[in-house]
Amino acid sequence: MSSVTLTCPNEKKDLGGIVINEGKVVLVNPNSWAASLPASQLDIGDVLVDVNGTPLTTVTDLAKRKQLLSGANLKLKLDRPQQRCQTIVGQLQDKTPGCRMKGRQVSWIGASGFAVEIGVQVNDELIAIDGKGYSELTPDEKMNALTKIRPLQMLYQRPGASEPTVPRAKSVGLAGQKPAAGGAGAADGAAAGSSSGSAVASPGGGGLFAACCSSCAAKRGAPDEIIIV
Repeated sequence: MSSVTLTCPNEKKDLGGIVINEGKVVLVNPNSWAASLPASQLDIGDVLVDVNGTPLTTVTDLAKRKQLLSGANLKLKLDRPQQRCQTIVGQLQDKTPGCRMKGRQVSWIGASGFAVEIGVQVNDELIAIDGKGYSELTPDEKMNALTKIRPLQMLYQRPGASEPTVPRAKSVGLAGQKPAAGGAGAADGAAAGSSSGSAVASPGGGGLFAACCSSCAAKRGAPDEIIIV
């Protein structure tokens, strides 16, 4: 595993366009600082280890993590594993995604609709919605996006199905240089290395689409869980 340290200006307080889910880089937003970096510095699948010397795994409270990641000139340490999960991305147009989920894991797939059209499978995991990391949203933010925002970009990963990451160069260039082909900026807002590109599913799927709010989840003893049916 190789590491690199970058200084992110974070002028828009959006982590320079880096989208993380549970500490992993899952998306790079277009026209951002991150999108200008070559794959040798930043790529999908990198793991954000610490921010300004603070290990990210020690900041478990979401509000505190958001505060940490909103500062200016962030010093980011990123590790790169040899493998990363395969991803599936699509734009949900209709009310329902045509699948059921518990938490962020797909538990059932309908016979037709968005999930089938983009190739989602049972046990796939939702890692980003509306260009934001799923783990970085509150339960109410998740519910609002899942029930009200259309079209809605939905990015899934497939645990157990991996692909090689881009090896880091021995000499890492300066931050801000133009991206190499296939680098972080090549994704243009979608997941680099996605197994389905930027598929757009037509309306369909039918059925009820609802999300259990945070107060309901708290009563179940699982405040961070949203059940989509």
